Amino acid sequence: MFEDLYFLDVRKAIDLILENRLTDAIALKYLVTISILFGALIQVPIDYEESGGGIITVVLAIAAFALKGFVSYKGVIVCKAANDSADGLNFFRRFIVLSVPVGVSLTIIYIVVVLVLAFVLPAFHQHLGNESSLLVLFTIVDIGYTAIFFVYLSKAFSNLNVGYV
Repeated sequence: MFEDLYFLDVRKAIDLILENRLTDAIALKYLVTISILFGALIQVPIDYEESGGGIITVVLAIAAFALKGFVSYKGVIVCKAANDSADGLNFFRRFIVLSVPVGVSLTIIYIVVVLVLAFVLPAFHQHLGNESSLLVLFTIVDIGYTAIFFVYLSKAFSNLNVGYV
């Protein structure tokens, strides 16, 4: 089941595309994988009754959701443009396949960054303020992850023209 999935190696995923070995069945495996990956990382709206920040926390969560959506939208547009500047073929299949190694690699880094922040920030709690400021910090990290994902993904699309990452 996993023999055609390249979780960390973008070069092998690009080779799969360039060597014309990408089938619909393989692309479906990538689509399922990336759906699971990003489904786990989606922001869930915050219930302001349970949070100490009140309505401001909800407004910040909605603003973060909108900003992340905008970054994702622009990222897809940039990836489409990069694919069009290569050979313009099979955008959706390529998007799915290239998203897995790029997404998994960045998710590993993301998890490490979040864990480091989770252990380091409590030591500076008195300097950081309340829970809302920590929420803002983690939201910035989350939106940054999304932006970096699309930067690396568009780079992978650009490298289709060259044949290397």
